[in-house]
Amino acid sequence: MLTVLKSDFPDISISKIRFLETEGLIVPQRARSGYRLFTGEDIERLRLILRAQRDSYLPLRVIRKHLSDGTLADVVEGREVRPSAPDLVDTVDLRDAERPVSTPEPAMRPMSESQLLAATGMDARMLSEIKEADLLAQDELGRYSGESVVICRAAMALDQFGIDKRHWRSFRNAARRETGYVDQAVAHLTDTEQRNAAVSELITAMVELHQWLLRAHCTVGEQR
Repeated sequence: MLTVLKSDFPDISISKIRFLETEGLIVPQRARSGYRLFTGEDIERLRLILRAQRDSYLPLRVIRKHLSDGTLADVVEGREVRPSAPDLVDTVDLRDAERPVSTPEPAMRPMSESQLLAATGMDARMLSEIKEADLLAQDELGRYSGESVVICRAAMALDQFGIDKRHWRSFRNAARRETGYVDQAVAHLTDTEQRNAAVSELITAMVELHQWLLRAHCTVGEQR
């Protein structure tokens, strides 16, 4: 199956596919031996999901909704889609806070500043503040990585609660420190695919630990 997809998605990996399965976006059947069995329909569904991430910069929750509505193919092909419910793409859905955090794995192409602004819905002022906090990486052509969409949306959500560029640097510094832990943990792995899978697993564990430590120390709806 990887061979079939790699011509269009060179970065696809087993860990990426398992991540999408964990998120409930694909549900392959299982053989008695436990091996996953992917049908032609499963592979086409995977293609749509990967194209939605790479070409349209859609977050997983939006892809999930379009899959549920049966409209993802229309979105990917650029056909007009009439929303079946109020459009929440550019808003922060706080109801997702009760769901365990899964680490996103953006599969997006590098993008220009105008593409980043369009994908996130933010204005130039907000982008300037995010750049001042040194949250974004750019390549030698000045393009932004696919992760920039997710980072900007998170910063925008925090900004709504007054957690702005004065505070974002602390998140950046913490991430840089924790990167050292990840590098040290996988330093002995020489196989690229095995290394990437281990990195994904470590990041997911770190995010979940951070989330639940925050919950343990925050008061939500009650006084301590």
